[in-house]
Amino acid sequence: MKLTPQQQLALDHPGNLLLKACPGSGKTRTIVARLVKEVEEVRGTPFAVACITYTNAAVNEIDARVAAHLMPDDQTNYVVSTIHSFCLHHILRPFASRVAGFSGTMKVLTSERAEFVEIADLAAEMVGRYDLRFEDYLRFGGIGLDASGAYIGSALEDDMIALAAPHFMRLAAGRGFIDFASILYHSYCLLRDDREVSRSVATKFRSFLIDEFQDTTEIQVEILRLLHEEKRSKFFLVGDPAQSIFGFAGARPELIDPFADEIGAKRDLSLSWNFRSSPAVVEHAERLFPRNPAMTSEGRAKDCPEPVHLVSTGNVFDAITDEFLPAIERMKLPLGRSTILAKSWNALYPISRALRDYGIRVVGPGARRVGARIV
Repeated sequence: MKLTPQQQLALDHPGNLLLKACPGSGKTRTIVARLVKEVEEVRGTPFAVACITYTNAAVNEIDARVAAHLMPDDQTNYVVSTIHSFCLHHILRPFASRVAGFSGTMKVLTSERAEFVEIADLAAEMVGRYDLRFEDYLRFGGIGLDASGAYIGSALEDDMIALAAPHFMRLAAGRGFIDFASILYHSYCLLRDDREVSRSVATKFRSFLIDEFQDTTEIQVEILRLLHEEKRSKFFLVGDPAQSIFGFAGARPELIDPFADEIGAKRDLSLSWNFRSSPAVVEHAERLFPRNPAMTSEGRAKDCPEPVHLVSTGNVFDAITDEFLPAIERMKLPLGRSTILAKSWNALYPISRALRDYGIRVVGPGARRVGARIV
């Protein structure tokens, strides 16, 4: 696996490391290389390496890329998962009998289940709401818990959700379900209150590779802290405070450096070469979020001459049709290689529908057919 000098330094560091990685810097490649190296060190032993990332899509990508560099039997020596999946399968379920109030099952209450809607409806009715909207169900799914068991997250800014949250979790537990917030909270309590549990988990997993560390919440940091206290595991943390986008879910990027210092992690290594963006894009990004060392444009993207265009308008759709679409055509880009970004998904619904009516096929919120990708 070919690595840049910056990536190689991160790969070779033997101890705990906090690696700051700018966009397009080959972060995933570095994580994969590190994971492969760590697995090779525990091959043929009962020990394992855990790679924890933020989304299922990232799990699938890392898992596929790692498998291409390892032997089939190595699968027993590593785990790639989200933090919720890791806690569920390696803390909660193995030690379920020690969880207070355990009812014999741990079905995960995802928003795709019909029971999720039923439970949300009942919880809302208990506080006088009978007309839930799509956004309300999303907010129920965004309820979080901190290490003290208090409810957190921007979902609680809605008074109805704040009042209904305890009923929602109680009803879920009564039906044999566990929600995502409770997965983390009960895992934390097990590690905190039962030294045998924390020792067992830390003994098995000799290394923890944490992706997107800037979007880690306070309770997730507490879980990692308890595992580190066993002094049996190394930590390879990768993140970038400027890329934190999950503040609404309780992400605390300000926890990155203090936790790194606490575990004695080296934190003067960085990936600052951006292989994805043109010099113009990188220049403007540096103006918004200055870095040290500064991010630079490298690779093929370095030769892109297209300038950054700022369009001020009161009508986003007109800006797209008058400026964005002509620019795509001028650069001879297929629509499937172009993206429209917004601060939140609900802002994309009217844009997506208007583009569809305009004759532009789109993929994203409010779209029905496959074509240009809108995220």
